[in-house]
Amino acid sequence: MNNLKEALGILLKEQYAPYLVSSLYLRLAPEDRTDRKYLRVFKDMVKAQKESLELRGLERDVINSAVEDFEKMEEFLSKPENLENCGGIALFSCSAKKVFVPIKLPYTYRNRLMVAPDPLVREIAAIDEELGIIGVLLIDRKHVRFFLMDFEGIGEVSDFLEPLATRAHKFHSGGASLKGAQGTFRYSMPSRASAPNMVQHGIGEYRFHMRIQEEKHRLFKIANDALMEAWKENKFNKLVIGSIREDIREIENHLHPYLLNMLVGYVRINP
Repeated sequence: MNNLKEALGILLKEQYAPYLVSSLYLRLAPEDRTDRKYLRVFKDMVKAQKESLELRGLERDVINSAVEDFEKMEEFLSKPENLENCGGIALFSCSAKKVFVPIKLPYTYRNRLMVAPDPLVREIAAIDEELGIIGVLLIDRKHVRFFLMDFEGIGEVSDFLEPLATRAHKFHSGGASLKGAQGTFRYSMPSRASAPNMVQHGIGEYRFHMRIQEEKHRLFKIANDALMEAWKENKFNKLVIGSIREDIREIENHLHPYLLNMLVGYVRINP
């Protein structure tokens, strides 16, 4: 399947007269794929177009070319592998000129089948402009990954690994140091002035959680810096953040105002 630039180049350089071009936009959302509902929708549109063609007073070879277009489209749509990884499909065909161009779409506005002197590509241009370039940041406790997504696909730009605190033991009370933490954490536990048989709890726990907080802020700052560098190079105009962290929205406190204005939402996903 051609990329968008190649596909539009093929469609727009051809001269189609006196023949017509069949242009199809078909929704392929999950509900449309159930029991291949999209095929029934397509066949209903073909029936209506065939009736319309007979009423337009066209030459027989022009009508025959359009009918052959419909057959090629149905053959293409009947193969599920042709419809993978997209939310919609656009098909353009002029059998008399041996032109058949499929373009996968992230979505379509509505189902349409049209037969006209030129390919109707305005909707593709509108979707491309509307979607723009989307920066996708994925983040957990250890990784920051950044992708760029546009009309044609998605590709990874950056992958950072940040070493973070790990809790290799349980915190224990009693004694001069934390039991089980030798060589990892060695915190002295001062005794209280009162209750000589008691030891103070929570000092090591508190320091550990403070370290976790510091590492979270450092990781969020790294994410902001990586995003700013990517924005300088690629000028994406929307930002989506994906994470399974419960505190992920705190990253907004670290984002540059430019990035915060581009943030359109969050998705729950593990990098």
